[in-house]
Amino acid sequence: MHYPIIRPQGVAVLGGATTQKLAVPSGFNGTLPVNFFRTAAGVYSSDFDPNSLKPAVTTPYYFSTAGNGGNNGLTPGTPLNTFGAIFAKANVDQLRMIAAGTQAANGAYILWGNRGWGAQNPTRSLSVVPDDGVSRFVSVASASNGVPPTWTKTAGLTNTYQLTYTGSPLYGPTDLKYLDGNGDFVKPLAAASSAAVDATPNSFFLDTGTLTLYVQATDSRNLVGDAFMTSVSTAANGSFTSAGAVTIWVQNVDFVGGQPFTANQSSAPAGATPNIVMTNCTFQGAQINVDGFVANGKYNVYLINSRASNNYGDGFGYHALNGVSGQAFESGLSTGFNGFLNSSNQSSTAHDSFIVYTLNPNYRNAANQTIRDITNAQRWIMGGFLGAPIQSDSSGNTIGIDAQAWVDGTTVTAAASTTLNLAGTAVLKYRNNSTLATATKTGTGTLATY
Repeated sequence: MHYPIIRPQGVAVLGGATTQKLAVPSGFNGTLPVNFFRTAAGVYSSDFDPNSLKPAVTTPYYFSTAGNGGNNGLTPGTPLNTFGAIFAKANVDQLRMIAAGTQAANGAYILWGNRGWGAQNPTRSLSVVPDDGVSRFVSVASASNGVPPTWTKTAGLTNTYQLTYTGSPLYGPTDLKYLDGNGDFVKPLAAASSAAVDATPNSFFLDTGTLTLYVQATDSRNLVGDAFMTSVSTAANGSFTSAGAVTIWVQNVDFVGGQPFTANQSSAPAGATPNIVMTNCTFQGAQINVDGFVANGKYNVYLINSRASNNYGDGFGYHALNGVSGQAFESGLSTGFNGFLNSSNQSSTAHDSFIVYTLNPNYRNAANQTIRDITNAQRWIMGGFLGAPIQSDSSGNTIGIDAQAWVDGTTVTAAASTTLNLAGTAVLKYRNNSTLATATKTGTGTLATY
């Protein structure tokens, strides 16, 4: 599983005789308040504690799938039943999720449609946390608010079930009843027709003419009354648009389907930069050409011990909006396959002068490179593993035109980094890496030690 408990990063190594505080690479313009360390054994860490950014709590509101819209939400015995009702409270500073309802394969309590985050937009600093401190919750993009979608048996077929959908999704449903070998929710694979679905367990077909989704589950179970197979949706499933000095702090939430968490700034911040802190979260099954997690605009993003997998777009994406870019700290992130049915996506990508710190990644695979940054983005990578990183595809570039990267001690698969395509003024500098030391490059960019 991929859900370690929250903990301060790197506290155990501070002050150790063999521990070296890392100097910020010359030319790297990041300003986040995080220090990094390396032991003589090559273990990388930081002194960042996510709790340091957690908003103060004076007025928590309680959420439960067993709640009621007529409740006041102020006590565990009177919970509300939608995130939106709580976000709308003028004095809310914490949303506390009470463990109740149907549990998915990973133990998370399932929140269908508007019961979860959806398109609701918090405008105040607040935290979203499990009431008991440990439970998980899965926010599912769905038109069936509060209940699972309604499936019917497909006439003339044996193992196939169907429903009507809206919008133009590009990708299929998710089965919350099972986890795959990576600990992600099972994702049915695309088939060419409803007949092909009937012959293939764990498959789906989108009939765009009739707007009908056909599915056979991995266990070929009866989906009539099923509590776990999602529909398809293009709806928002986690939204944050504030340009004010607001901090959103989230723990133990899985965002599945639709458009998983999207921070899309309404305007350029006039004052302090908004903060987004996500700890022990996952972003799975984006069903249109969006990323699992995406920040557009001037945000300070802190992603801790989280995971993106099985998304149509990139796993984690960072972009400018309204002429401004932000900074991101990725700590202990992992990815499954991203770029499903779409060959141009990455595990993590930064654009438009966004600045990213990447500590101890576990980026295994993607339709394209695991990391690909472009247009003046900067990234400092420390420790961890990149399965097929820093590698050009047939039409793209390794680091991208004008982007810069510093790689310190990160394990890079040899087959993926033999020849590096560094176009334009791209810069890739490295140290403590024997694989990159033997690499060659093409293009006009720079490959050097630092």
